Amino acid sequence: EAVESVRETVHDLRPRAESDAAALRRLVAEFRFCPVDLSIDDRGFGALPGAHREACVAAVRELLTNAARHSRARSISIAIESGSRVRLFYRDDGVGASRIREGLGLSGLRRRIESLGGTAAVSGHDGFAVRCVIPLGGGDG
Repeated sequence: EAVESVRETVHDLRPRAESDAAALRRLVAEFRFCPVDLSIDDRGFGALPGAHREACVAAVRELLTNAARHSRARSISIAIESGSRVRLFYRDDGVGASRIREGLGLSGLRRRIESLGGTAAVSGHDGFAVRCVIPLGGGDG
């Protein structure tokens, strides 16, 4: 019941209807009703340009939705770092998969990140992990 409620809430969130920071806080708050230990380090989030913040919110929304639907995870960690690049790291201890099938959600996440010149790498080994890197105006990061 709680998982279904989180699925619906996470799916229904729209970052355009509220600030990106509020949308991210709301995603995390709503997901805390799941029996999952969720840690998020979003210290790098506030200084990001709008398109990068929107991409991070959309990615977190998709990843939490997937976790609620598929992972059976007990713990999830998310970190958003910024420097000359945005780095978004997601890892859970769920069931993972030797072969990841990218459905609409993950392929949409990848397209959004790539539209900003970034990359998204997905791994199903020892749970599920995603690493997104998006450049911020050039330079190494």
